[in-house]
Amino acid sequence: MQITSAVVSSLGGNVRSAFAIGTAIVLAGCASAAISTIEIDPAQPIVCDTTVTPNVCGVANDNPVSLRIHGKGNCSVVMARCGNGLSATPFGFAHDFGQQPPDQPLTVACRYDQGYPGPKTVEAHSNGSDCIGQATLRINVLSVTGGNAHSTFMLGYGQPGPTACQEVPHRLPLRSGTRVGIKTNPDPAVKINFGCFLGGCVYDADGEPGSSAPAGFPFQGMRKYSLVLRVGQQAVQGGTNMSFVTNQGGLLEVCVNDDQIADNTGAWGIGISIDESQAP
Repeated sequence: MQITSAVVSSLGGNVRSAFAIGTAIVLAGCASAAISTIEIDPAQPIVCDTTVTPNVCGVANDNPVSLRIHGKGNCSVVMARCGNGLSATPFGFAHDFGQQPPDQPLTVACRYDQGYPGPKTVEAHSNGSDCIGQATLRINVLSVTGGNAHSTFMLGYGQPGPTACQEVPHRLPLRSGTRVGIKTNPDPAVKINFGCFLGGCVYDADGEPGSSAPAGFPFQGMRKYSLVLRVGQQAVQGGTNMSFVTNQGGLLEVCVNDDQIADNTGAWGIGISIDESQAP
């Protein structure tokens, strides 16, 4: 289970011990209170991917994830971010870490049911002048559907569609600095027929090899009949196995680079891996 630096692909040893406490950065100052560390609540259930990426483990997205913030002294404002663009404490909480028993943690909850599975960095800090320090922790969130956990978001992209580009449904916007990985279904039967005479253009997400789409295609210069990914104004050549880092925020769109989508049939099965751990 991945919590601190990289996805852990083994369950050897004490699984619970892999939920390490996050690192802290204490800033210079004269405040008597400080944020020290942040951790996953030890009582939080752990789930593992047993399908696409065996033995990748983390917390499930179908229930709120409980975080515990540790510190010292009395902080007038404690803030926590969930690593998916949302805040666990939109208005901040006052908390006295010095109450009995000592180092009584502040517990907050993050929700991941509308985001993507994958690595994220949760963070705690104070906006008050009476409290210093910042703590971060990398966690791994898995999507749970039908009782099974998945570290990759699976999308069935069928044709014909209403437009060349479609937003991935019911997902939060991505932030700049997010790594997006794409792997499509390797089954040779899972392809799109682009309606050429006698079935002359049936392709996977790589599209027509060596081609460059002319004017009239939605993404001129990219491969004809291929997958294209778009976030905001950033359009990236997709394929059966590729990745890119977003340079701006926005909803993730999957697109087909075809000048006439109405005669398309078939589908691509697209596995989308999202790593938000380095996004600001």
